[in-house]
Amino acid sequence: KNSDGSLFNSGGASYLLNAQALRTLAENLDKNACHPNLSTFAEDLMLAKCLSLSNVLPVDTRNELGEERFHPFTPAYHLLYEEGDSWYPKYSFDLK
Repeated sequence: KNSDGSLFNSGGASYLLNAQALRTLAENLDKNACHPNLSTFAEDLMLAKCLSLSNVLPVDTRNELGEERFHPFTPAYHLLYEEGDSWYPKYSFDLK
């Protein structure tokens, strides 16, 4: 969750889209609003922005215990994670 309250799903864990969301992405991916020629490391953010233009919005993917189902880093990184100057806590729910 971003500081402005917006929800963002990291692509580091992969992408999971239903058929309609995938069709919507395919229909819009080459439109200028989706910046088809932009080269960036933040392709997941660009994907989210492109989908949001068609009102395809991310959802909270945590389970009923509030545990994350998708992890953007390797298991070892998550196990040994120490809070610091990273984007990860800024976009995570209740990171402990």
